[in-house]
Amino acid sequence: MAIYDPDNIATTSMALSQRNIKAALLASGSIPMVMQGIKDIVDCPKGMYRDGGIIDYHFDFNIQNEGLTLYPHFSSTLKPGWFDKNLSRKARLQHYDKTVLLCPSAEFVASLPFNKIPDRSDFVEMKPAQRLQYWQQVFVESEKLAEHFKGFYQQQNIHSIKSIEPLLA
Repeated sequence: MAIYDPDNIATTSMALSQRNIKAALLASGSIPMVMQGIKDIVDCPKGMYRDGGIIDYHFDFNIQNEGLTLYPHFSSTLKPGWFDKNLSRKARLQHYDKTVLLCPSAEFVASLPFNKIPDRSDFVEMKPAQRLQYWQQVFVESEKLAEHFKGFYQQQNIHSIKSIEPLLA
């Protein structure tokens, strides 16, 4: 697989191994200014490693591979980058020609409390007890989605999928 970035964002790709996977996973969740990063991961260039959400969370790269790319995501809306959430800039849909986007339906999201997937604004807008109850309820509902997907995967029954749609601009 090869990844081509038309925006030329400076990145480095490293192979995961038994020697570095634990540190790499810890670094991937080390939110800048909230948690300490992970320093000098084995078999990687020296330095501090943190969550790459600013450029890695949403991608707009041209992925070249022989098969399909599975992209589990929380939304059917694709944004090119973390800071683009409120901008009108759109993802280059041609980069997703061979991508299977696995995401909850609009109906599922509308069925959740507050008609949305939990987000950081909940920390400001809700008291802790309300937020924890809400997040726990969404977790339970999300587990149902996971079980449904597991059943689909095991049985390969395409008719069990409620909606398969092309990505639209």
